Amino acid sequence: MRRTPRSLKSENTPERFLRQRRSQPSHFYRVHNLPAESHGLCLWRMFAVYKLVLSVLIVLCATFLGNSFALKLSMRRKTLNMIVSAISRMKTLICFGSFEIIRVVNQCFYSEEFDLLCINNLDSDTSYSEAFSQQVRNISKKFALNDADKELLVSFGSELGTTDISGQVAHAELYQNLFLERLSEAKEQETVKSRLYKVLGFSLGCAVSLIIA
Repeated sequence: MRRTPRSLKSENTPERFLRQRRSQPSHFYRVHNLPAESHGLCLWRMFAVYKLVLSVLIVLCATFLGNSFALKLSMRRKTLNMIVSAISRMKTLICFGSFEIIRVVNQCFYSEEFDLLCINNLDSDTSYSEAFSQQVRNISKKFALNDADKELLVSFGSELGTTDISGQVAHAELYQNLFLERLSEAKEQETVKSRLYKVLGFSLGCAVSLIIA
């Protein structure tokens, strides 16, 4: 019988297998040490994504803020334009002389498109002038009127109905011209400042994002 050489017989012995296992990198090193390197890379990527998202949000918020200021200028101009139109309609209704002043005010200053003010439930303890002033001071902020605009409107409404028809028409024409001046001023501010607010908002957002990056 042919005998197997001793060197070949000992190749697959348990001792040789153990020596080979000891000479190879351990399973623990391969599984736990290698991912430690990729873990740091993963954290860096997450941080980069976080900074990117934060930068985009800052730019969007700053741009929105600039646009909101520009929108207020536009809304004030539209409101003043509607007030001028309302006073013009009031002159026509006053000339007829068949309407109470409260009805004239409500019909001209309150509608589906322009719900600026409305005088309702006027009791005996409250005069028309007080009710009108209170309604003006409670005008919603969405109309973007400043304090000077409201004071002018209070002055206009408080003297309505205190004179004859010709006096009321002259009073309405006077305040219509005053509001036309404010309308011209509002248009000028919208032209000059509207684009400025938008550019400043976007630029500020980009500057802060660059600082964070």
